[in-house]
Amino acid sequence: MNILAWNVQGLGNDWKFQILHDYVQQYSPSLVFLSETLSSKNQMEHLRIKLGYSGMLTWEREGRSGGLCLFWSNNISVQLLSGFKGHIDVMVTSHNSTCWRFTGLYGNPDTSLRPQFWNLLKRLGDSSSMPWLCEGDLNEILFNHEKQGGAARAQYLMCYFREALNVCGLADLGYRGPKFAWNKRMKSCFVQERLDRMLGNSGWLDLFPNSLIHHLSLRGSDHRPLLVELLRADESTKIAKICKRGQFHFEEAWVDERECAI
Repeated sequence: MNILAWNVQGLGNDWKFQILHDYVQQYSPSLVFLSETLSSKNQMEHLRIKLGYSGMLTWEREGRSGGLCLFWSNNISVQLLSGFKGHIDVMVTSHNSTCWRFTGLYGNPDTSLRPQFWNLLKRLGDSSSMPWLCEGDLNEILFNHEKQGGAARAQYLMCYFREALNVCGLADLGYRGPKFAWNKRMKSCFVQERLDRMLGNSGWLDLFPNSLIHHLSLRGSDHRPLLVELLRADESTKIAKICKRGQFHFEEAWVDERECAI
């Protein structure tokens, strides 16, 4: 089973839809989480039908920004737990009755509002002890080595992120492929950051211990799509092009550092 997550930065033209269609055809994801769709519910319903998915949840754009959508195929069932403009939280049940939790996330791009987003994540973490996978564009990095170009990230912003992961018991699941999931040419420099990622708790890692996360090619957006292959202990990868893997383990000592005092 595969899951695709992508900040599409708008789905309002045939060219962007064709790119999404190509990813769906190539990787056959059972779940597709899209952020910044910039689309209405009716527009996303039309895309659901064209892509061949059986179910959909969506939060419409606000003005000229935002928009979240989750598509799923008929080989799984999905139950909504909660949702708003920054997240869609669901329970997923496969046909073999395996149940786990999926949360698609979109971090607030306004740094002054980011603590509210981390508090939301903590509340979501308190609400269930199920195996839990989170993914999406969190608009934040964990360490400055996840950024290249431009000014260094403020330590307190990254510390809020690390502290939220610690409270929720979430670990970064690493990746295969290019290091940076987002890039953009600014006026004075070219900036690359690992804003998009997948996170899992210990229950999810026990359930899918061999799972792999891939950073896919940049097409039609400043953000790379993320693809996760859900692999149990007796399963192996079916995706051939593998570049490299980066792995992260959270340590409580990080939130005790002086620059992380919040």
